[in-house]
Amino acid sequence: MKRLRKNFAVMLAASVFLACAASARAANIPAPQRIIESATLAPVFEEAAKQLKEGKKPLVIFDIDNTLLYHAYYLGNEPWFGAVYDNYLTPLSKSDPARFVAEERAITWMTVILMLNTPSMLTEDGFTEQIRALQNRGVKMMAQTSRNVLVAEHTIGEMRHFGIDFSASSPFPETFDFVPWEGARPVICSSGAVFGQLQDKGRILLAFMAKSGYRPDSVIFADDSKKNIASVGAALKAADIPYIGVRYNKLDAMMEFYKKPEQLAAARAQLRSYYADGFIMPNEKAQALSKTAPVTVSQELKYLFGPQAEAAK
Repeated sequence: MKRLRKNFAVMLAASVFLACAASARAANIPAPQRIIESATLAPVFEEAAKQLKEGKKPLVIFDIDNTLLYHAYYLGNEPWFGAVYDNYLTPLSKSDPARFVAEERAITWMTVILMLNTPSMLTEDGFTEQIRALQNRGVKMMAQTSRNVLVAEHTIGEMRHFGIDFSASSPFPETFDFVPWEGARPVICSSGAVFGQLQDKGRILLAFMAKSGYRPDSVIFADDSKKNIASVGAALKAADIPYIGVRYNKLDAMMEFYKKPEQLAAARAQLRSYYADGFIMPNEKAQALSKTAPVTVSQELKYLFGPQAEAAK
């Protein structure tokens, strides 16, 4: 009952937040929106510095995976995860919804384990200094990721290892969790990073604004996902908040490369080595082994879900 009252309060606050924005829209020109395609994060810092010079107080938000950091291994990366969905989970969601829920939970746990055992790298050099420079000028900054809440502490440690820390610059500095809308999975805000568990980033952002009462002059949002760029844009349009979306495309070619059959085969070889030896072999070694001793999709699914798993026909 306490959780229901808490959720109702959040939804009521969100309704009031949007209603106030709608009233402002009726009397004013709609807030401007602009999307920038870029292979660097430079437009984020340029736009933030420009708005700061104009006396505005923007909120800068960074996605994490494939925007600030990326995983160096084929296994556990987005293309591998997508292939598992295509081969097994998507067909299962239609044929056996109850079992799908359990199996999706299993792959979530496996992804968490892999994330904890694979190193991350910076997507590009030099941007950590630019983040700190704007933070020192008082710009509000935060991270918003689709990662599971179970890897929140690990992720924050990863970012701090590279000198990225949003704990003092976030408009939501406290650590707390809540359900952003009825039926949603809980999200957590910790050390200036929001962990959304694969849910709509735009709706989550509005829920946090409504919960805290914080409303920036504008939002500058960087993400590699076109879907997330559009989601945040739609939410901010509803709230009548000016928006610049920076669609970060530097790793697009690499992600497409990871989708190729040869790289997915190498990811399966890495999965086998993890189950056999407890470590993930380097990409080059996995590629060579996948040719001499390949792991089939059916074998991969049995590693992940047990002997009952079968690839989609």
